[in-house]
Amino acid sequence: MENEKHEFFKLDAIDREVLLWIITNVPKSAKSWIEYIAEDYRKRRSIVIDTEKMIEEMDNRSES
Repeated sequence: MENEKHEFFKLDAIDREVLLWIITNVPKSAKSWIEYIAEDYRKRRSIVIDTEKMIEEMDNRSES
């Protein structure tokens, strides 16, 4: 399971920075932004992001 690619790393570098900024500055918006960007990636780039898994990853990250 540790060898699986984290959902966070499916995002490009700019979107990763945006997500980290949102989590730091407006954490209540993180879930809706993740859902929005996952839909955008699916439609435009054919990249499927598991939003629940990404939210869990971000929760774990903020607890560390």
